[in-house]
Amino acid sequence: MALAYSQSGSCRSANLGWRDVDASTGCNRDNAGVAASVMIAHNETEEAGGEGDKDFGSVVVLFHGDDCKPSDILTYGDDGCLTGNYGSYEVWDLWSVDGMEAPELK
Repeated sequence: MALAYSQSGSCRSANLGWRDVDASTGCNRDNAGVAASVMIAHNETEEAGGEGDKDFGSVVVLFHGDDCKPSDILTYGDDGCLTGNYGSYEVWDLWSVDGMEAPELK
């Protein structure tokens, strides 16, 4: 996934840069307290969730605090604009939950 940080609450102006992230990047504080919104885009050119989408099953989770504590979730999403004055964020791979497997794409 690619994240683009913005000072505006609409992901449209005052660009603060971008970063490629995935579940292995752990808890992050990039632009925390400065960015008011984060645009999430899948790295593949295909439609989100489609065949070849390496980000399928991943979500970006924004937290109130600076330590990615699950009880402090502010918002989450897998595509589009997330808004909120976050303290940290993390990418969660929903298919890495013990006992679950990713569905076969057809």
